[in-house]
Amino acid sequence: MISILYIIFIIFLLSVLIFSVLWSVSIFTSKFIYNPISKKYFPDIVQTLELKDDSVLYMLPAGDSRLFFSILKENKNVKIFGIEKNFFSIIVSNFYIFLNSRKYFLKKEERLNINNIEILKKDIFDIDLSNATHICLYIYPNIMDDMLTFLDDNLKKGTKVVSINFQFTQKRPTKEIELKKNKFQRINKIYVYEF
Repeated sequence: MISILYIIFIIFLLSVLIFSVLWSVSIFTSKFIYNPISKKYFPDIVQTLELKDDSVLYMLPAGDSRLFFSILKENKNVKIFGIEKNFFSIIVSNFYIFLNSRKYFLKKEERLNINNIEILKKDIFDIDLSNATHICLYIYPNIMDDMLTFLDDNLKKGTKVVSINFQFTQKRPTKEIELKKNKFQRINKIYVYEF
């Protein structure tokens, strides 16, 4: 019995060590640090996006992909592209996708269409956004204005851009959504732009 507990403890410690090393390396190899969005903000983000059956959403960067499942629960036909260069985030995203693909106990009508999620290992400034109807951003202020120039050059007219917590300095949002405040809140607003 003690040897089994010992093995479980060693596996746990190794998992924590591997997780810590991967996360630490990702800080130095990417412009974007793995910084997950709390699930409590998902309903507000999904509602703000206003996605339809034929919507094509690009999440820049993809993060850990948990938001994608909330989106697919609301609309199973949305096509989602997560753009991510940070290998740690890609590992976490693929892990969540794997877990969600194994929900055999769900009724057929409750299953999510994970085939509508695609994680692309690319730099966010090297992607073709010509088919995008919606963009969701969670990037830091030091990159927002570079992103604005990129989006201006690459988006078709009418594309909706939703930015979580940070706004462009050279473009006014068409809508600002104030989120409920609490003591530990990192996200205060959602900014909506029309291109």
